[in-house]
Amino acid sequence: MIAEERIKLLEAERIGNHSRLKDYKQNFGDTLVPQGCAANPSLGTWVDNQRRCYGHFQKMKELEGKWRGVDVLDDEVKKEIKRLNRMAEGMSDRRIQLLEAEGFIWDSLKVQWLEMLDELRAYKEINGDTLVPAIYPANPSLGQWVSNQRKCYTNYEKLKELEEN
Repeated sequence: MIAEERIKLLEAERIGNHSRLKDYKQNFGDTLVPQGCAANPSLGTWVDNQRRCYGHFQKMKELEGKWRGVDVLDDEVKKEIKRLNRMAEGMSDRRIQLLEAEGFIWDSLKVQWLEMLDELRAYKEINGDTLVPAIYPANPSLGQWVSNQRKCYTNYEKLKELEEN
């Protein structure tokens, strides 16, 4: 298959997934398509891929910006820019604009973390504290999340202690 045919097929796939993303948002109210989306597994994979490519694209732009205006680039810097460009797999400012116009969420983990924080605030409003048990039948994911936050905090404190010594 020649390169032009491949480009056309990839472009058609991108447009098709963009359309399916719009449909998903219309049905579910967001663009947080899960990786194993039962309704459309390839859409979940595509969304995950967009986030990954976006990260590489941003790193590439940062590196290019850092070295802009330098007449001679170090071979290692050139190689890294090329590597990031390959890994960005066609991500562009235009694609970013199109996805953001749909309310695309680049950092799904941050959004999920903030949603859990809101659930913790609601728990505190009702119970007067944030002592959510690790096994909390009324909201198992909140119990697990709070337990995980406590473990992360403990590890953070231990790391700080090691750094001080």
